[in-house]
Amino acid sequence: MTLSARTHLQSLQLFVAVVDEGGVNRAAAVHHLAPSAVSKHIAALEDHVGAKLFVRMRGRLTLNPAGELLLYHARRVLAAANTMETEMRGLRHGIANRVVVSCNVSALNLGLASHIESFNRVSPNVVVTLREGRSEEVVAALHDRSSDLGVFATTAGSHGLLCTPWATSRLAVVFHADRGIPDEHSIAFAELLAHPFVVLGDGSEPDAMGQMLQRSAAKQGREMSIRMLVTSVAGLTALISADVGIAVLPECTTRVIARQPGIVSVPLADDWAKLGIQIGVRQDATLGMAAWALRSHLMAASPEMLA
Repeated sequence: MTLSARTHLQSLQLFVAVVDEGGVNRAAAVHHLAPSAVSKHIAALEDHVGAKLFVRMRGRLTLNPAGELLLYHARRVLAAANTMETEMRGLRHGIANRVVVSCNVSALNLGLASHIESFNRVSPNVVVTLREGRSEEVVAALHDRSSDLGVFATTAGSHGLLCTPWATSRLAVVFHADRGIPDEHSIAFAELLAHPFVVLGDGSEPDAMGQMLQRSAAKQGREMSIRMLVTSVAGLTALISADVGIAVLPECTTRVIARQPGIVSVPLADDWAKLGIQIGVRQDATLGMAAWALRSHLMAASPEMLA
């Protein structure tokens, strides 16, 4: 069986289905084909690559090394083909592409939305969907492929991602004016440890930056008292307004919170008290032209690094 380009893609789809569904019969059912037809496609692939792809162990098909290698490339080829189809379909409807961007609130406070708007002015046929979440949620969205680009804090990790520095913001403490913390030019983190903290997290543990602050306290032989975890900056702002505790966040965000009556923002004086913001994509990403163009635009439009 000679593989045409179209047949080659179908054979790869069926090969991946056999792996994902755990066998030929299940893959055939999902694709509404006879099992014999699926087997012919697998045999054609094996003939094309010149190697067997599966071994049968205890009645189950298991990938051998050649099959593992083909699976890696097959997933990338199929993802690229899907991206191509999406873009071409969009062109038929007057839309060059859709790009999904996930970001944390600090990225928004550093002007990410205005940079996306400037991109849209030169690429009006690209529809950009912007989703806000904690940095850990942005990383998760990249890994599960629900987002094309992510803009998030370096504390969230970057395993499996291709990341480029975008901005830096000094950390600052934000608190209610009645808390009794001096409103000075700057303040050392150690001076804050007598106060309870409200920290962003998933409801069970602090986020990566909260954990970094805990480690910083431990290095000084101190403990950071966490009064409450909250899942959003809006919720954290309400807790600060109620004087439940204090919070340490990038200054680009604390300045916004401090617009509320009675709320104060003071930068941390510690040398380590800076947070990097980066742009990330999956290392195996098969992004469309518009997504790469937006990434390049954002990298070129990096905001001024904040001291």
